[in-house]
Amino acid sequence: MKLRTLFSLGAVVGITASAAASAATLDSPNTYGILALPDNTSSDLIISVPWVDCANASQNTFVSNVVKTTNLAAGDYLILKDGSTYNSWVLTGTAPNLHWTPVSYASTDDPGPGVNTSDDASGKRIARGMALWLHRATPSTSTPIYLFGQYSTAAATTTITAGQTTMVANPGTSDLLISAITSKFTEGAPANGDKVMVNTATGYKTYTYNGSAWTHKTTSASSLPTLPGSSQQTAGVATSVAVTTNSIPAGKGFWYQSKTGAGTITW
Repeated sequence: MKLRTLFSLGAVVGITASAAASAATLDSPNTYGILALPDNTSSDLIISVPWVDCANASQNTFVSNVVKTTNLAAGDYLILKDGSTYNSWVLTGTAPNLHWTPVSYASTDDPGPGVNTSDDASGKRIARGMALWLHRATPSTSTPIYLFGQYSTAAATTTITAGQTTMVANPGTSDLLISAITSKFTEGAPANGDKVMVNTATGYKTYTYNGSAWTHKTTSASSLPTLPGSSQQTAGVATSVAVTTNSIPAGKGFWYQSKTGAGTITW
């Protein structure tokens, strides 16, 4: 197998034939990749963990390895919801010597409120398919966020627990249509009243499952966990867009707020 290091700046890059064709190729037993995520939504982004550990593909990667500090700044936060436990880090130092530093985080989410202190980002492993909540102190629409790691084709899963709010990532290399979320459930299923909430430049778009399909919700807001320095805590949008064309970009994610739905999403 070849080492395909994909440094395509300013666009989302996956392990694809077209991208590999324009990349430098070296002999190696591993295949690495970079996702350059355009930051064109808001200061609060749910980002995916699309890669595994560079040293050992059978292991989960580290928080400090997957989210590169390039284009980020001191004061930016990363939040990881691992089951019902929150882990959090704040970016400290001065570029180019920035470091994800553990910080206590007060959660207002289920089963909160609570305060958790995290492991160091260089010692906290996270599995492919998990999601991280990135809050940028000063958001930018012109500088992408970089995710790095070793490419893997192994299945990634996310557990949806009834009555809880879960961060769900799209770890694939292509966009996921909102209408296709139902088919991603390999166990269980969405239930009437479940919600999907997606960050946009003007707030959150909320989609509600009506028992057979996802519909765009334009009225009532839904409470979301608070984030240090964040004011975007509710979901709702004034302008409706066809659900059939709405999607979750590769490398990003969404909130899944279960009313009664439960099961396993497999990527």
